[in-house]
Amino acid sequence: MPPPSNPGAIDPARPTDRTYRDYALSADAGATDPEHPLNANLRDNGVGLTPRAAGSDAERRCTTVACGSIMSFVTIPFGWHVFDDGRRALVFTPDSAVHIEFRLLRRDGRDDAAMIERFIADLSAHPGVQWLKLDLGGMASLALRQVPIGNDMAEQVHMLKACPFDPDLVLCISTTTAMGRMSDTLDLVEIMLRDFRFASESAPPGA
Repeated sequence: MPPPSNPGAIDPARPTDRTYRDYALSADAGATDPEHPLNANLRDNGVGLTPRAAGSDAERRCTTVACGSIMSFVTIPFGWHVFDDGRRALVFTPDSAVHIEFRLLRRDGRDDAAMIERFIADLSAHPGVQWLKLDLGGMASLALRQVPIGNDMAEQVHMLKACPFDPDLVLCISTTTAMGRMSDTLDLVEIMLRDFRFASESAPPGA
């Protein structure tokens, strides 16, 4: 089966001109309120907690949250939700059509190339999945298509970002979308990565 085409490029030399405002689904930061009905339901069912807001920018229509599981600050558009279950931080749209997951993984002696090969090896149970190794913004990446999720097929892109406070850790950013939405979503991931900060690096954006 042929590999998928490049789902989009995160290229520092040609940055997207889109902004959080292009992705905002509301005019305020209500989606990151822990008492929002969706967030409260996730909390009450033991799924995860809404991370503490470190600041909001009404002009840019985004909120920065402090995610303990990845020891980082993540900025998301207004109207998007986020929870942290202690293992990962998951940013998602209310309809769950787009998920952007941040998770710290142990390298166990593997470099980025070996980590990507491990991901590919894990696909053996799903021979219909198409894959393509990429470099996105200097990050070793793996693009997948025809990924079975429930009764639907999805696209995924996994990107690896070095962890500055522990060389045996790597941040894996995994984006999952409905078929045909990956290229658009990767523009948002590019915007989010500009503002992304490990807590050990600096204060959060706008602080």
